[in-house]
Amino acid sequence: MKSNILKKLVLLICVLPVAFTSCKDDEDVTPAQVVASIDKVFDGNAVLSSQAQVNDFAAENYNTIDGDLLIGFNASSTQMSDITSLSQLTSIRAIGGKLNISNNPILSNIEGLNALNFIRGLEFRKNAIITTLSPLVNVLELTFLQVEDNDALKNMEGLSGVANIQQYAIVRRNADLLSLNGLNNLEAIEDGQFSITESPLLTNISALSNLKLIGGTLSINFTPLTSLNGLSSVESLGGDMFFSFNTQLNDYCALNNLIIQNTYSEEINALGNAYDPTVQDIIDGNCSN
Repeated sequence: MKSNILKKLVLLICVLPVAFTSCKDDEDVTPAQVVASIDKVFDGNAVLSSQAQVNDFAAENYNTIDGDLLIGFNASSTQMSDITSLSQLTSIRAIGGKLNISNNPILSNIEGLNALNFIRGLEFRKNAIITTLSPLVNVLELTFLQVEDNDALKNMEGLSGVANIQQYAIVRRNADLLSLNGLNNLEAIEDGQFSITESPLLTNISALSNLKLIGGTLSINFTPLTSLNGLSSVESLGGDMFFSFNTQLNDYCALNNLIIQNTYSEEINALGNAYDPTVQDIIDGNCSN
């Protein structure tokens, strides 16, 4: 796994404005060459749980972190950070592990992470006043996406470069989430579930119009959606569908492509929606009520 990450980092380095004239094929690259190609590498996991730690880390001007970067505290912790600014972290271009930004009640934005173009996964949880992920616009691929319990987040803008998520995507309990704009170019969630849950202001999922593959289950629960418009391009779904307590949801016609044209063979588990169809209902032409 680490060698694969290193190879990807080298490919990214090749297009960065750094002072070398050529890059070898990734099969010829060694870990030593990766390190030599980058100005400064932090070895291991970096944990920044206070503004003082952010400032001290920024002063070192690391370009790459070969493990995880935690900004704040893990979401399972009761501790909250005092971080107010990430603006000094502009030198960081790549994170070999995941980027975890969690438990930051007074951090208003993530400006400073604009140079990031490689992270394995994104965990973004319990950030009370951050409204946008826009500084992450240069990230092109994710292993996983977990966005939970962010009271002010409006959309997913900042993830517009992501076409592929290798494992799972979870969007849960984001009280002010208005749309999934930012996921417009997402085409595949390869191996895991896609879950959208407890988003009381999310009235449409039209931003998912390019999504073709979900490798696991699809769950949409406790939203004010009236239709599933946005899912009409989905051609393959590896598990069941779950729709629960979307009290205005009465239109499932966006699933016709998946169920009828692509002979979906799993189940729809629908409960507490305005309309609770089965797969057979949709095959029979009864996709809405």
